[in-house]
Amino acid sequence: MTTATTHGHTPIETDRLVLRQLTQDDSAFLAETASKPEICRMIARVPKRFPVLAAEIFVTRTRLGERSGRCLVRLITSRETGVRLGIIGLDAAGGGVFDLGYWMAPSAWGRGYVTEAARAMIAAARTRGIARLTAGNFLDNPASARVLDKLGFTPTGETLDLFSFGRMAKAPCRRVAMAL
Repeated sequence: MTTATTHGHTPIETDRLVLRQLTQDDSAFLAETASKPEICRMIARVPKRFPVLAAEIFVTRTRLGERSGRCLVRLITSRETGVRLGIIGLDAAGGGVFDLGYWMAPSAWGRGYVTEAARAMIAAARTRGIARLTAGNFLDNPASARVLDKLGFTPTGETLDLFSFGRMAKAPCRRVAMAL
């Protein structure tokens, strides 16, 4: 991973990816991709219907959150082509703990991109002095569980009945954590 600084707006680069700050130009991609049933049902915060206006608000709120240090959210793009692949972020969970979340477009599944992007975000978290990360995966999402396990997260022993706006229902979610 190379990066001049992980603070501010400098993109984070890996061998195959560029993780860059969201812009309003990304809103249509976010709305179209995140509202796909195979994606929105595996994440808690995105509804089945995610219009472009909601994505624009998300981008604005994310950028404000970054200014205050409450989050670090990046669009995942192909380093070679610039194609948008997904999103990854760290959100303040309280007590100095940040929660890692991500999703990838179905066309990018199975290529190790989310693991590569997450490793870069974990390194950015260390640089920022974050001491602990948490994450979770719905139990019917074994691919995400494999990513979190591969990254070195360990199960907390807690399984939450977490509401998913994509499902419009609660589903069991395994919680994991990592000390940095």
